[in-house]
Amino acid sequence: MNRGSVSICLALTFLLASLSASAQATAQRADQRAEALKIISRFAKELCHIVETGGSSSQVELSGKAKAELSKVLGQLSNVGIEGVAKYQAAEYKGLLQKDLAKAVSDELNCKMLVYEDLSKRFLPATPPIEASAPDGYQPLLCHPNDFEIFTRPYGSLGWDMTVRKPVPQLSPQADVKCLVLVDWAERIRLRGEQILEQEKRTGVAARETAYGAGLVDDFEEEQRSLAQTIGRLKKYDTQVE
Repeated sequence: MNRGSVSICLALTFLLASLSASAQATAQRADQRAEALKIISRFAKELCHIVETGGSSSQVELSGKAKAELSKVLGQLSNVGIEGVAKYQAAEYKGLLQKDLAKAVSDELNCKMLVYEDLSKRFLPATPPIEASAPDGYQPLLCHPNDFEIFTRPYGSLGWDMTVRKPVPQLSPQADVKCLVLVDWAERIRLRGEQILEQEKRTGVAARETAYGAGLVDDFEEEQRSLAQTIGRLKKYDTQVE
């Protein structure tokens, strides 16, 4: 084999290795980002339970305990490999983040969703859209849409509250980034469901019987429709390549 052939072989070997590493990195990012969504969801629930605000409405601050929880969750996000977290661990940027979250938690009724949306948008890139049909060159996503169907149970139906209590399934390390849509919708539905249950506990009546509660149910069902549509499209994808 001459030098030219050796050089070409080495170049091809390097290219294949790079493509393999790139694919693995994408899979890891999907897996890490799914875990990050769960961390953010847990933090939203914890923060909204422990938060204590002080000062006027124009100058709201997180309590010391809430600030400690925020530092903890930033560390957790960093540990799973989420980029951009380090900046917010610096005092200057952490202070700005604390102020933004303080505004969210001051809205007691919508606290969890506001915190979840703030942190997920701040630290995680938007997930690619799920088209109506499988794109060219489609490969199986290596996630299981059926596992997420429990989160589409209608409000008021038998066992609907399992949408709150059921843990969101974990993604395989090989799952495509599109699978993150399933995790995101499921986490949102769980938080919406908790809002409904808390509202019913607070008022002592079914959510539909109050204007605010009815709005919560509408939001809950909107998220469920989006999840059901996503599940249907992903199932169709896999049918097209069988």
